[in-house]
Amino acid sequence: MVCRGFLGDEDLCKNQEWLDLMYEFLETTFIAAHELRRWPMPMRRLASRFIPKCREVRVQLQEVEKYLKPLLDKEIGPDSQTNALEWVKEASKGCLYDFTTLQLTLALASLDTSSDLIAKAICDLSENPALVDDIRNEVVEIVGKEGLTKSSTQRLYLLDSAIKESQRLRPLGYSNMERLAKEKVVLPDGLIIPKGTAIMVSACHMMDSSVWPNGDKYDGYRFANLRKNAKGSLTSPYQLTSTSPDHMGFGHGKQACPGRHYAAMFLKVALCHIIMKYDFNVILPEEGYVQLRGHNILPHSNIKIDIRRRKEEISL
Repeated sequence: MVCRGFLGDEDLCKNQEWLDLMYEFLETTFIAAHELRRWPMPMRRLASRFIPKCREVRVQLQEVEKYLKPLLDKEIGPDSQTNALEWVKEASKGCLYDFTTLQLTLALASLDTSSDLIAKAICDLSENPALVDDIRNEVVEIVGKEGLTKSSTQRLYLLDSAIKESQRLRPLGYSNMERLAKEKVVLPDGLIIPKGTAIMVSACHMMDSSVWPNGDKYDGYRFANLRKNAKGSLTSPYQLTSTSPDHMGFGHGKQACPGRHYAAMFLKVALCHIIMKYDFNVILPEEGYVQLRGHNILPHSNIKIDIRRRKEEISL
């Protein structure tokens, strides 16, 4: 689904070799970056020539270019679909750009994060069957009348709330908004952040009961109820795509995730298909469905899911 939105090529998006290459590149890139960080900054360019995983990344880049070249050679026509490929072609205005690197950057930013949140949402929904039934009723009522469109997904308030709650209680990590101070920074209270200091913001308050009532418990109805009780523009802080100091699932401020609106629609479409077409039960390890890696909160690798096809009430 992510690939289709970025490239608009239905055949390539279903090509298993291409999909495998994308996931292999993601894994190789993270490992290569980890190994490269062990070297002093001035030596990294040279070290990348000898580190096996760095060499593997360059080989995979060449493979990606082979798949993308036919798409890049296509002319933009009046009936062309709107996707990242066409958008970049138009925005470049004839300037040279490296679309292979751009495509892989988009993949790095979207595939891992979207699959993480979908997995966590499915685990939470599995433990709340009544919530799943209510979401199904919402989908039948709204999507059944309008179809699965951008407009209809924006009106799936309960599904939106359930996803946002999963992101609140179990975000990507216990810290967010990682930054590197490029120069000395003096905060209003006099605290000095030296140049070159890595800083990040704690996300632990997102799970705190002093910020959110019963903040350590999952409540899929939480943000739907808050939107219902608010009025006008006051409903906006409770949408999945909204950011605030109390909910930094997508970051916050001017550097908040620029792709969060696309991600929200993608997540809702994917979960609509899963919820409407399948009954599912997650079998959790004793320690729960997440595991910690440093400050990262990851879906547990030993999760098992019992899944059974069901007859959906409406056609998606």
